[in-house]
Amino acid sequence: KYAFRISKNSNKKEVAAAIHAIFHVKPTDVHIINTKGKVTKFKTIPGKRSSTKKAIVTLPKGKTLDIYEGV
Repeated sequence: KYAFRISKNSNKKEVAAAIHAIFHVKPTDVHIINTKGKVTKFKTIPGKRSSTKKAIVTLPKGKTLDIYEGV
C-alpha cells in the first residue's frame, strides 16, 4: 500500500488512471481520505491548517512502485 497527497478535485478513477500511467502498474484498490484542517494558534494569533486529501493505493501482490522510500 502506498499513500499519496492528491488534489481536492480528484476521485478514485482519476487516481487509479494516474498511477497506471506514471508507474505502469494497475492498482487493485484505491481509498480516499479527506482530512479537515485543524484550528491552531501561534502565540495569540489564531490560524488554521489547510485541509488535505489523501489516496491509499493498494497494488497487486508482488508489485512495487519505483519511488524513493526515505527511512
